[in-house]
Amino acid sequence: MTLEVADECTEKEIYVEKLIDELRTSAQHQTNQTDIRLVERNWQRFSFILDQYQEQPHLIDSHLDGLLTKIINIIREEVLDYEVKHVAFRCLYFISKVRGYKVVARHLPHETADLEPLLHYLENQDPGVQLKWETHYGLLLWLSIVVKIPFHLQRFDTSTSEPIMER
Repeated sequence: MTLEVADECTEKEIYVEKLIDELRTSAQHQTNQTDIRLVERNWQRFSFILDQYQEQPHLIDSHLDGLLTKIINIIREEVLDYEVKHVAFRCLYFISKVRGYKVVARHLPHETADLEPLLHYLENQDPGVQLKWETHYGLLLWLSIVVKIPFHLQRFDTSTSEPIMER
C-alpha cells in the first residue's frame, strides 16, 4: 500500500468515526425536520464511504475494532433512546454488509455481562415493526456470539425477573 493510499484510508477512518459521533448526537436530538435531515445526511455519507470498500472489504479490517467499539458503546449506553441505538445498529449492519457478518461477529464483545441487556433489548423489540430489522439483525448477531460462551444460565436468574431459560 502506498503512502497516499494509507493517508486516504486514515482520513476516511477519521471521517467515518466523526460521522458515527454525529449520527449519535443528531439522532439523540432529532426533534424537528432539520435534525431528521441531518441524521439522514450523515447516514448517506457513512454508507457512501463504506460502499467504496465493497470490492476490497479487507481494507477496513485495521479500522474495524475502532468503528465497532464506537458503535457498541452507543448501544451499551442505557440513557440513550432506542432511536439512537437503532441508528447504531444500522451502522453495525452496514459494516457487516461490507465486511461480512463472520468477520464482524469475531470483533463483537463476547462477555457474559452483555447477555442480560441483549435479552432485555431483544424482548422489547416489536416484531411487527419491520423498519427496524437492522436492530433485530444486530441483536441476533451479537447474541449468537455471547451464547457460545460457556456459563451456567442460573447465574443470571434473580428472584425479581423471569428465569432466562423461559425467556
